[in-house]
Amino acid sequence: IFEDRNQSIWVSIGKALKRIDVKTQKLTQLPPEIETNETLKAANIRVIAQSKNGELWFGTEGLGLFQYNSNTKLIKRHVHDINNSNSLPINIVRTVFTNTDNQLWIGTRDGLSVLNINTNKFYNYKYNTFDSKSLSHNSIRCILKDRSGNIWLGTYAGGINFYAAGSNNFTYIGQKNNGKLGLSHRVVSSILADGNALWVGTEGGGLNYIDRKNLVTKSYVINSMQQN
Repeated sequence: IFEDRNQSIWVSIGKALKRIDVKTQKLTQLPPEIETNETLKAANIRVIAQSKNGELWFGTEGLGLFQYNSNTKLIKRHVHDINNSNSLPINIVRTVFTNTDNQLWIGTRDGLSVLNINTNKFYNYKYNTFDSKSLSHNSIRCILKDRSGNIWLGTYAGGINFYAAGSNNFTYIGQKNNGKLGLSHRVVSSILADGNALWVGTEGGGLNYIDRKNLVTKSYVINSMQQN
């Protein structure tokens, strides 16, 4: 579910894409160029985002990334090209985040991809066994930018990766071990900023609270008795 700047809500249900007018609370027809694009219509859309230039981006499960410009009425599809290192690393897109006017951060199942919208080049970052400052895992589930300009990446089985503004390296916060700063589970599905703290949703370890200033973490879980 995504609300664009024109107060339209876009909803993807499997392979069905719908648009709702917030003011009238009624379904509205999709733009003709989207309605007649058979590839996009057949796609399982996982994420919808809007860049600062107003373009809409549709990340899919297996068909890559679609770019829609409502002014030119054009749809462009970005896919993995085995012969081009500056293409998407894989056609499975999990999340899309607008970082700057001309830059998108794209979380895929095979690494982080940063797209320069002006040049249409993708710069890819992946896990490297021999580099402790690389990503901790290639499956990126969520992306958050805090008020200091730092970027936080939630991964499927590699905890959180922290990218400091102006850096080219990643810092890793994994599952808590021997009392060190860490999470209750390494599978992260969502991240929310709260001042100098973060709330982190995990799959299997409940909700985590990270106090970055005091380097303290807490976890909150629902036990089986409470669930019943």
